[in-house]
Amino acid sequence: MRVVVAGGTGFIGRNLVKWLRGAGHEVTLVSRGPPAISAGGEGGRHMTWEQLGREGAPECDAVVNLCGENVFQPRLIRAYGHEYKHDMRASRVDTTNMLSAALRKSGVRPKVVMVPSAIGIYATEEERQFDEQSPLPDVGGDFLRQLCHDVEASGRRAAEENSCDLVALRIGLVLGKDGGLFQQLKLPFSLGLGGNFGDGTQPMPWVHIADMCAIVQFLLEREGPPVGGPVNCVAPARHTNADFTRAMASSPAVCRLARGVAFLHTPALAISAVFGRDRAMHMLSRATVVPAYLANAGFQFQFTDLRLCVNDIASQ
Repeated sequence: MRVVVAGGTGFIGRNLVKWLRGAGHEVTLVSRGPPAISAGGEGGRHMTWEQLGREGAPECDAVVNLCGENVFQPRLIRAYGHEYKHDMRASRVDTTNMLSAALRKSGVRPKVVMVPSAIGIYATEEERQFDEQSPLPDVGGDFLRQLCHDVEASGRRAAEENSCDLVALRIGLVLGKDGGLFQQLKLPFSLGLGGNFGDGTQPMPWVHIADMCAIVQFLLEREGPPVGGPVNCVAPARHTNADFTRAMASSPAVCRLARGVAFLHTPALAISAVFGRDRAMHMLSRATVVPAYLANAGFQFQFTDLRLCVNDIASQ
């Protein structure tokens, strides 16, 4: 297949580009920088956003948008204000709109457009289980929940404008060696400075980066009726944040100096102070997320055990 991947220099994107090319797909990478500095950009075609707007989209069978400003930068690094929220929204919604416009300009009709939503759409302080068909929590004044809704709405518009299928990737916590939560926490845990977030009992919907890439490939290659909506990209096993703490602390490849030590827990009040109350609620959400669509479609996860996942990543 011919696949356009936007955001192909981020953590998920660069792994996906490499994965799809390894599976024999022809990938066009869209990013701000030139090919020489685009991670995962070796081989295949590259386009800048400016070039995409000027020339239109290349011939393709699918468009995968993985753009997105990091939503969990601490307030000491970046103020959680209007400018930051604008960038979070623009990097997801505006890029989807730009991809849709580029498709219309060139007259290309892909089979599917995929957009980067998140399990944050389910975030709640109540203990609830969600699959793709579950009623969603009220948005209220929660910016991150609203952001997920806006991203998916932009995806629906793009699919309607270009007469193609929509897949809203509701992505969980993606674990991999070169980005995301694992990369951020490996050093503290290796020094015996890891611990739970809050009391650690909150569910932790996670997915190995290899399974995340395999999910996208599966959705691209599948035959059958259109998806036409969300797909929960999380492992089927249910684990808590405390399970993750134990998996990290017990891994010999992570904790070479202080194996089994993880006592530096972060209280909920401290998380709220560092990230703000609304983002803290997402980090401590009581939502359990189930990958019902993937289960019903016959997708086979490679990693369902959190300890095996952590050990696999740490040993790479």
